Amino acid sequence: FWLNASSANASVPGEVGRLPGRIPPAMACSTSFWFKANCKGAKQKCPHCEDYYCSYHFQPCGSIAQLVGGHNCPKYTAGAFISNTLTAVGEGAAVSAGGSGYMDRAQVYHMNRLVDWMNSQHISENRSSEASLFDLANMAEDVYQLHDQPKIHQSPPSGWELTNDQWQQPCYSLSFPKRLAMAVYINNNTRVAVLALKGTSTGSASDIHHDFAGLIRGEVPASPVKEAVEVLKKYQDAGWGIMVTGHSLAGYMAELLASHLGIAGAAFCAPATGWHAGQKGGDGKGFVVINSSGDLVIGAISSLPLMTQSHAYRVHTISTGQGHDIGAVRKYWGERRGTTNHNFY
Repeated sequence: FWLNASSANASVPGEVGRLPGRIPPAMACSTSFWFKANCKGAKQKCPHCEDYYCSYHFQPCGSIAQLVGGHNCPKYTAGAFISNTLTAVGEGAAVSAGGSGYMDRAQVYHMNRLVDWMNSQHISENRSSEASLFDLANMAEDVYQLHDQPKIHQSPPSGWELTNDQWQQPCYSLSFPKRLAMAVYINNNTRVAVLALKGTSTGSASDIHHDFAGLIRGEVPASPVKEAVEVLKKYQDAGWGIMVTGHSLAGYMAELLASHLGIAGAAFCAPATGWHAGQKGGDGKGFVVINSSGDLVIGAISSLPLMTQSHAYRVHTISTGQGHDIGAVRKYWGERRGTTNHNFY
């Protein structure tokens, strides 16, 4: 169905807004003829994956078109790849899993054991810790660098320090990886430590496994949860207020942790935790879930018969025009820098 333009400066009846002169091949529009009439004729360069995308027309991504002006970055966002894959295999995976994350006895048993273990760590509830949503979104975006490198090179938000507690993406295994990639930021002025968890990278087999195991089959992510809890406990025992944040899959993990431990933070573009949620959630508890309108990934997940149909916290929806993209979420809150996880309600 999707057809490439035969030349960089092809003329199409009714075409408007074309730039004058011949467009370099790398910048030529490669969308289908259906949208060619509305294309401005040049692409923008993604700062993350360095790929070019059109800033006007629908982006063809497999069988799903991204929103106008959107871009499914393969390095920094889950994008349409995840939504396409979830949609394509979700129903079959649900059937083969014996109920698509319904509370089968084995997983309930594992979840109860995990809850008992978390309770045994004696982490104090800490809902008062506060940070701007702009800073938290920055952390949730920058931690993606740990997908293919051992350290985050992006400077931390103003007032924050990036600690040496950074863990790179683990290798793929047939079971849940031991942990998600994650990093800790600290603010010496407020004495707050934020654990930033890395979300889904389309090039990561471990991330894809997490998505299908947790969101479709309802498998309990015991190992990565324990790793995250141990890091949070380390900082709380050292006198820090603790928070957690993440985007996409990591947003689900952040919400799971917050609702079981009773701590503050934010989840961005996050699928729901369903029956994996704890009993310490609810509005006004210091943790916020912020999703974006037009998010193809969350839309695809929500359309499946999953266990992930409810959140532990009320979902707040913002409009970025970029769906699942964490960079767009960061930009949105960059224009509202005074908003924190506490005064968003």
